[in-house]
Amino acid sequence: LYINTTYMGLYVLTEQVEEHENKLDINPIAGVADTGYLLELDMRFFDQAIEPGHDWIVVNGIPYEIKDPDADDEGFSLVHADFMFNYLKEVDDALLAKSGYEEFIDVDAFIDYFIIQELVKNVDVGYSSFFYMKEAGGLLQPGPLWDFDFAIGNADYIDYGPENFYGMKAYKNRLFKLMMDIPEIREQYRIRFHQYYLDQLPEIYEMIPILSASIRDQVARNFDKWQIFDEYVWPNPQELVEANTFQLQVNYIENYLRDRAEWMLIAMNQENYKEGIFE
Repeated sequence: LYINTTYMGLYVLTEQVEEHENKLDINPIAGVADTGYLLELDMRFFDQAIEPGHDWIVVNGIPYEIKDPDADDEGFSLVHADFMFNYLKEVDDALLAKSGYEEFIDVDAFIDYFIIQELVKNVDVGYSSFFYMKEAGGLLQPGPLWDFDFAIGNADYIDYGPENFYGMKAYKNRLFKLMMDIPEIREQYRIRFHQYYLDQLPEIYEMIPILSASIRDQVARNFDKWQIFDEYVWPNPQELVEANTFQLQVNYIENYLRDRAEWMLIAMNQENYKEGIFE
């Protein structure tokens, strides 16, 4: 990145999460209750002076912002908030009852989504930047994957190591926890993770050195500009601070993913997992 001919470093350009015919084509119509919706789970709601009931809803203690339909669009009303509140309440009730949840959520899509969240131990899994979407007449689905800066062992204020379950604990993501309390879903999750372990993860391991090599020259210029090796940048764990070269940080990521995947594979074949005990 250059600004007015001044070199500013290496950055990642990323699309915004939004409804668009070439992004999320969910076709929200502000004047229709059962339309396309994009929601964000965002616990920062509790830090703001916001009243639920318009473009924010709180379902069993979990706050969601209705991103689409846009509250500024003509025709948006409390009908939309009521519709999604009732729908999410039905999701919650069905998961608690361990029956009929297939009528409300795309179970397979959420399993894949939560496998990725759990593999990288994403801090935000139950906090914010966590999206749901629903097309008119369709099932609730996970939205785009987003915001993984505090993941893959880069957050010293949590249990950041490659061991231990994270996102399906009661104080993290409620939907994940309710799903994983159901034995059939736990078994689906275990089988799907095993497939992921055998098929997708080897490709990721193969691509890490290729991708890192492709930006090596740009990385060198970036760290000449921003000399932060050997410095603590919140919330870096000490192991990451000590990884004081680009290659050591690449190694940290690859080793973390390998160790995390191995731990999960073993843990999901233990009796605790079969009983729904996540430690």
